[in-house]
Amino acid sequence: MRRIWMALLLACALPAVTLSAQPRAAEGVYHVDFQVHLGAALPSGALVTCKVQLAPAVPGAAQMQVAGVATVQGSTAFCAVEIPAAWSAPARLSYEIDAAQPGMLLRTATGAAEGLPQPPAGGMARLNLSLTL
Repeated sequence: MRRIWMALLLACALPAVTLSAQPRAAEGVYHVDFQVHLGAALPSGALVTCKVQLAPAVPGAAQMQVAGVATVQGSTAFCAVEIPAAWSAPARLSYEIDAAQPGMLLRTATGAAEGLPQPPAGGMARLNLSLTL
């Protein structure tokens, strides 16, 4: 009888343990295509780069940043970057496009897109951005 009471006391004193799986963030990628209208011609040897930063709307989540070099065709530059996403919340994507020569920034443009949905699990979300530099 004493063992039964002891077992009941221990059972009442221990907190209930429930096993629940936390929702796992889907892993995907954002593919960002930039079409940059250059306006005025760039000096010979100038380089156009694109930088993308992705910040999830989750406190403490790591931000991702990637950069790429554009291909210039006439008065338009084309740049494509892929940035991984691994969380289950909307995100903010910010970008910067720079035209530079060694040691000198010639022109820059920045922008952002808010509330991007998570790419499909294992898949890709494509963003097409057009701007003037």
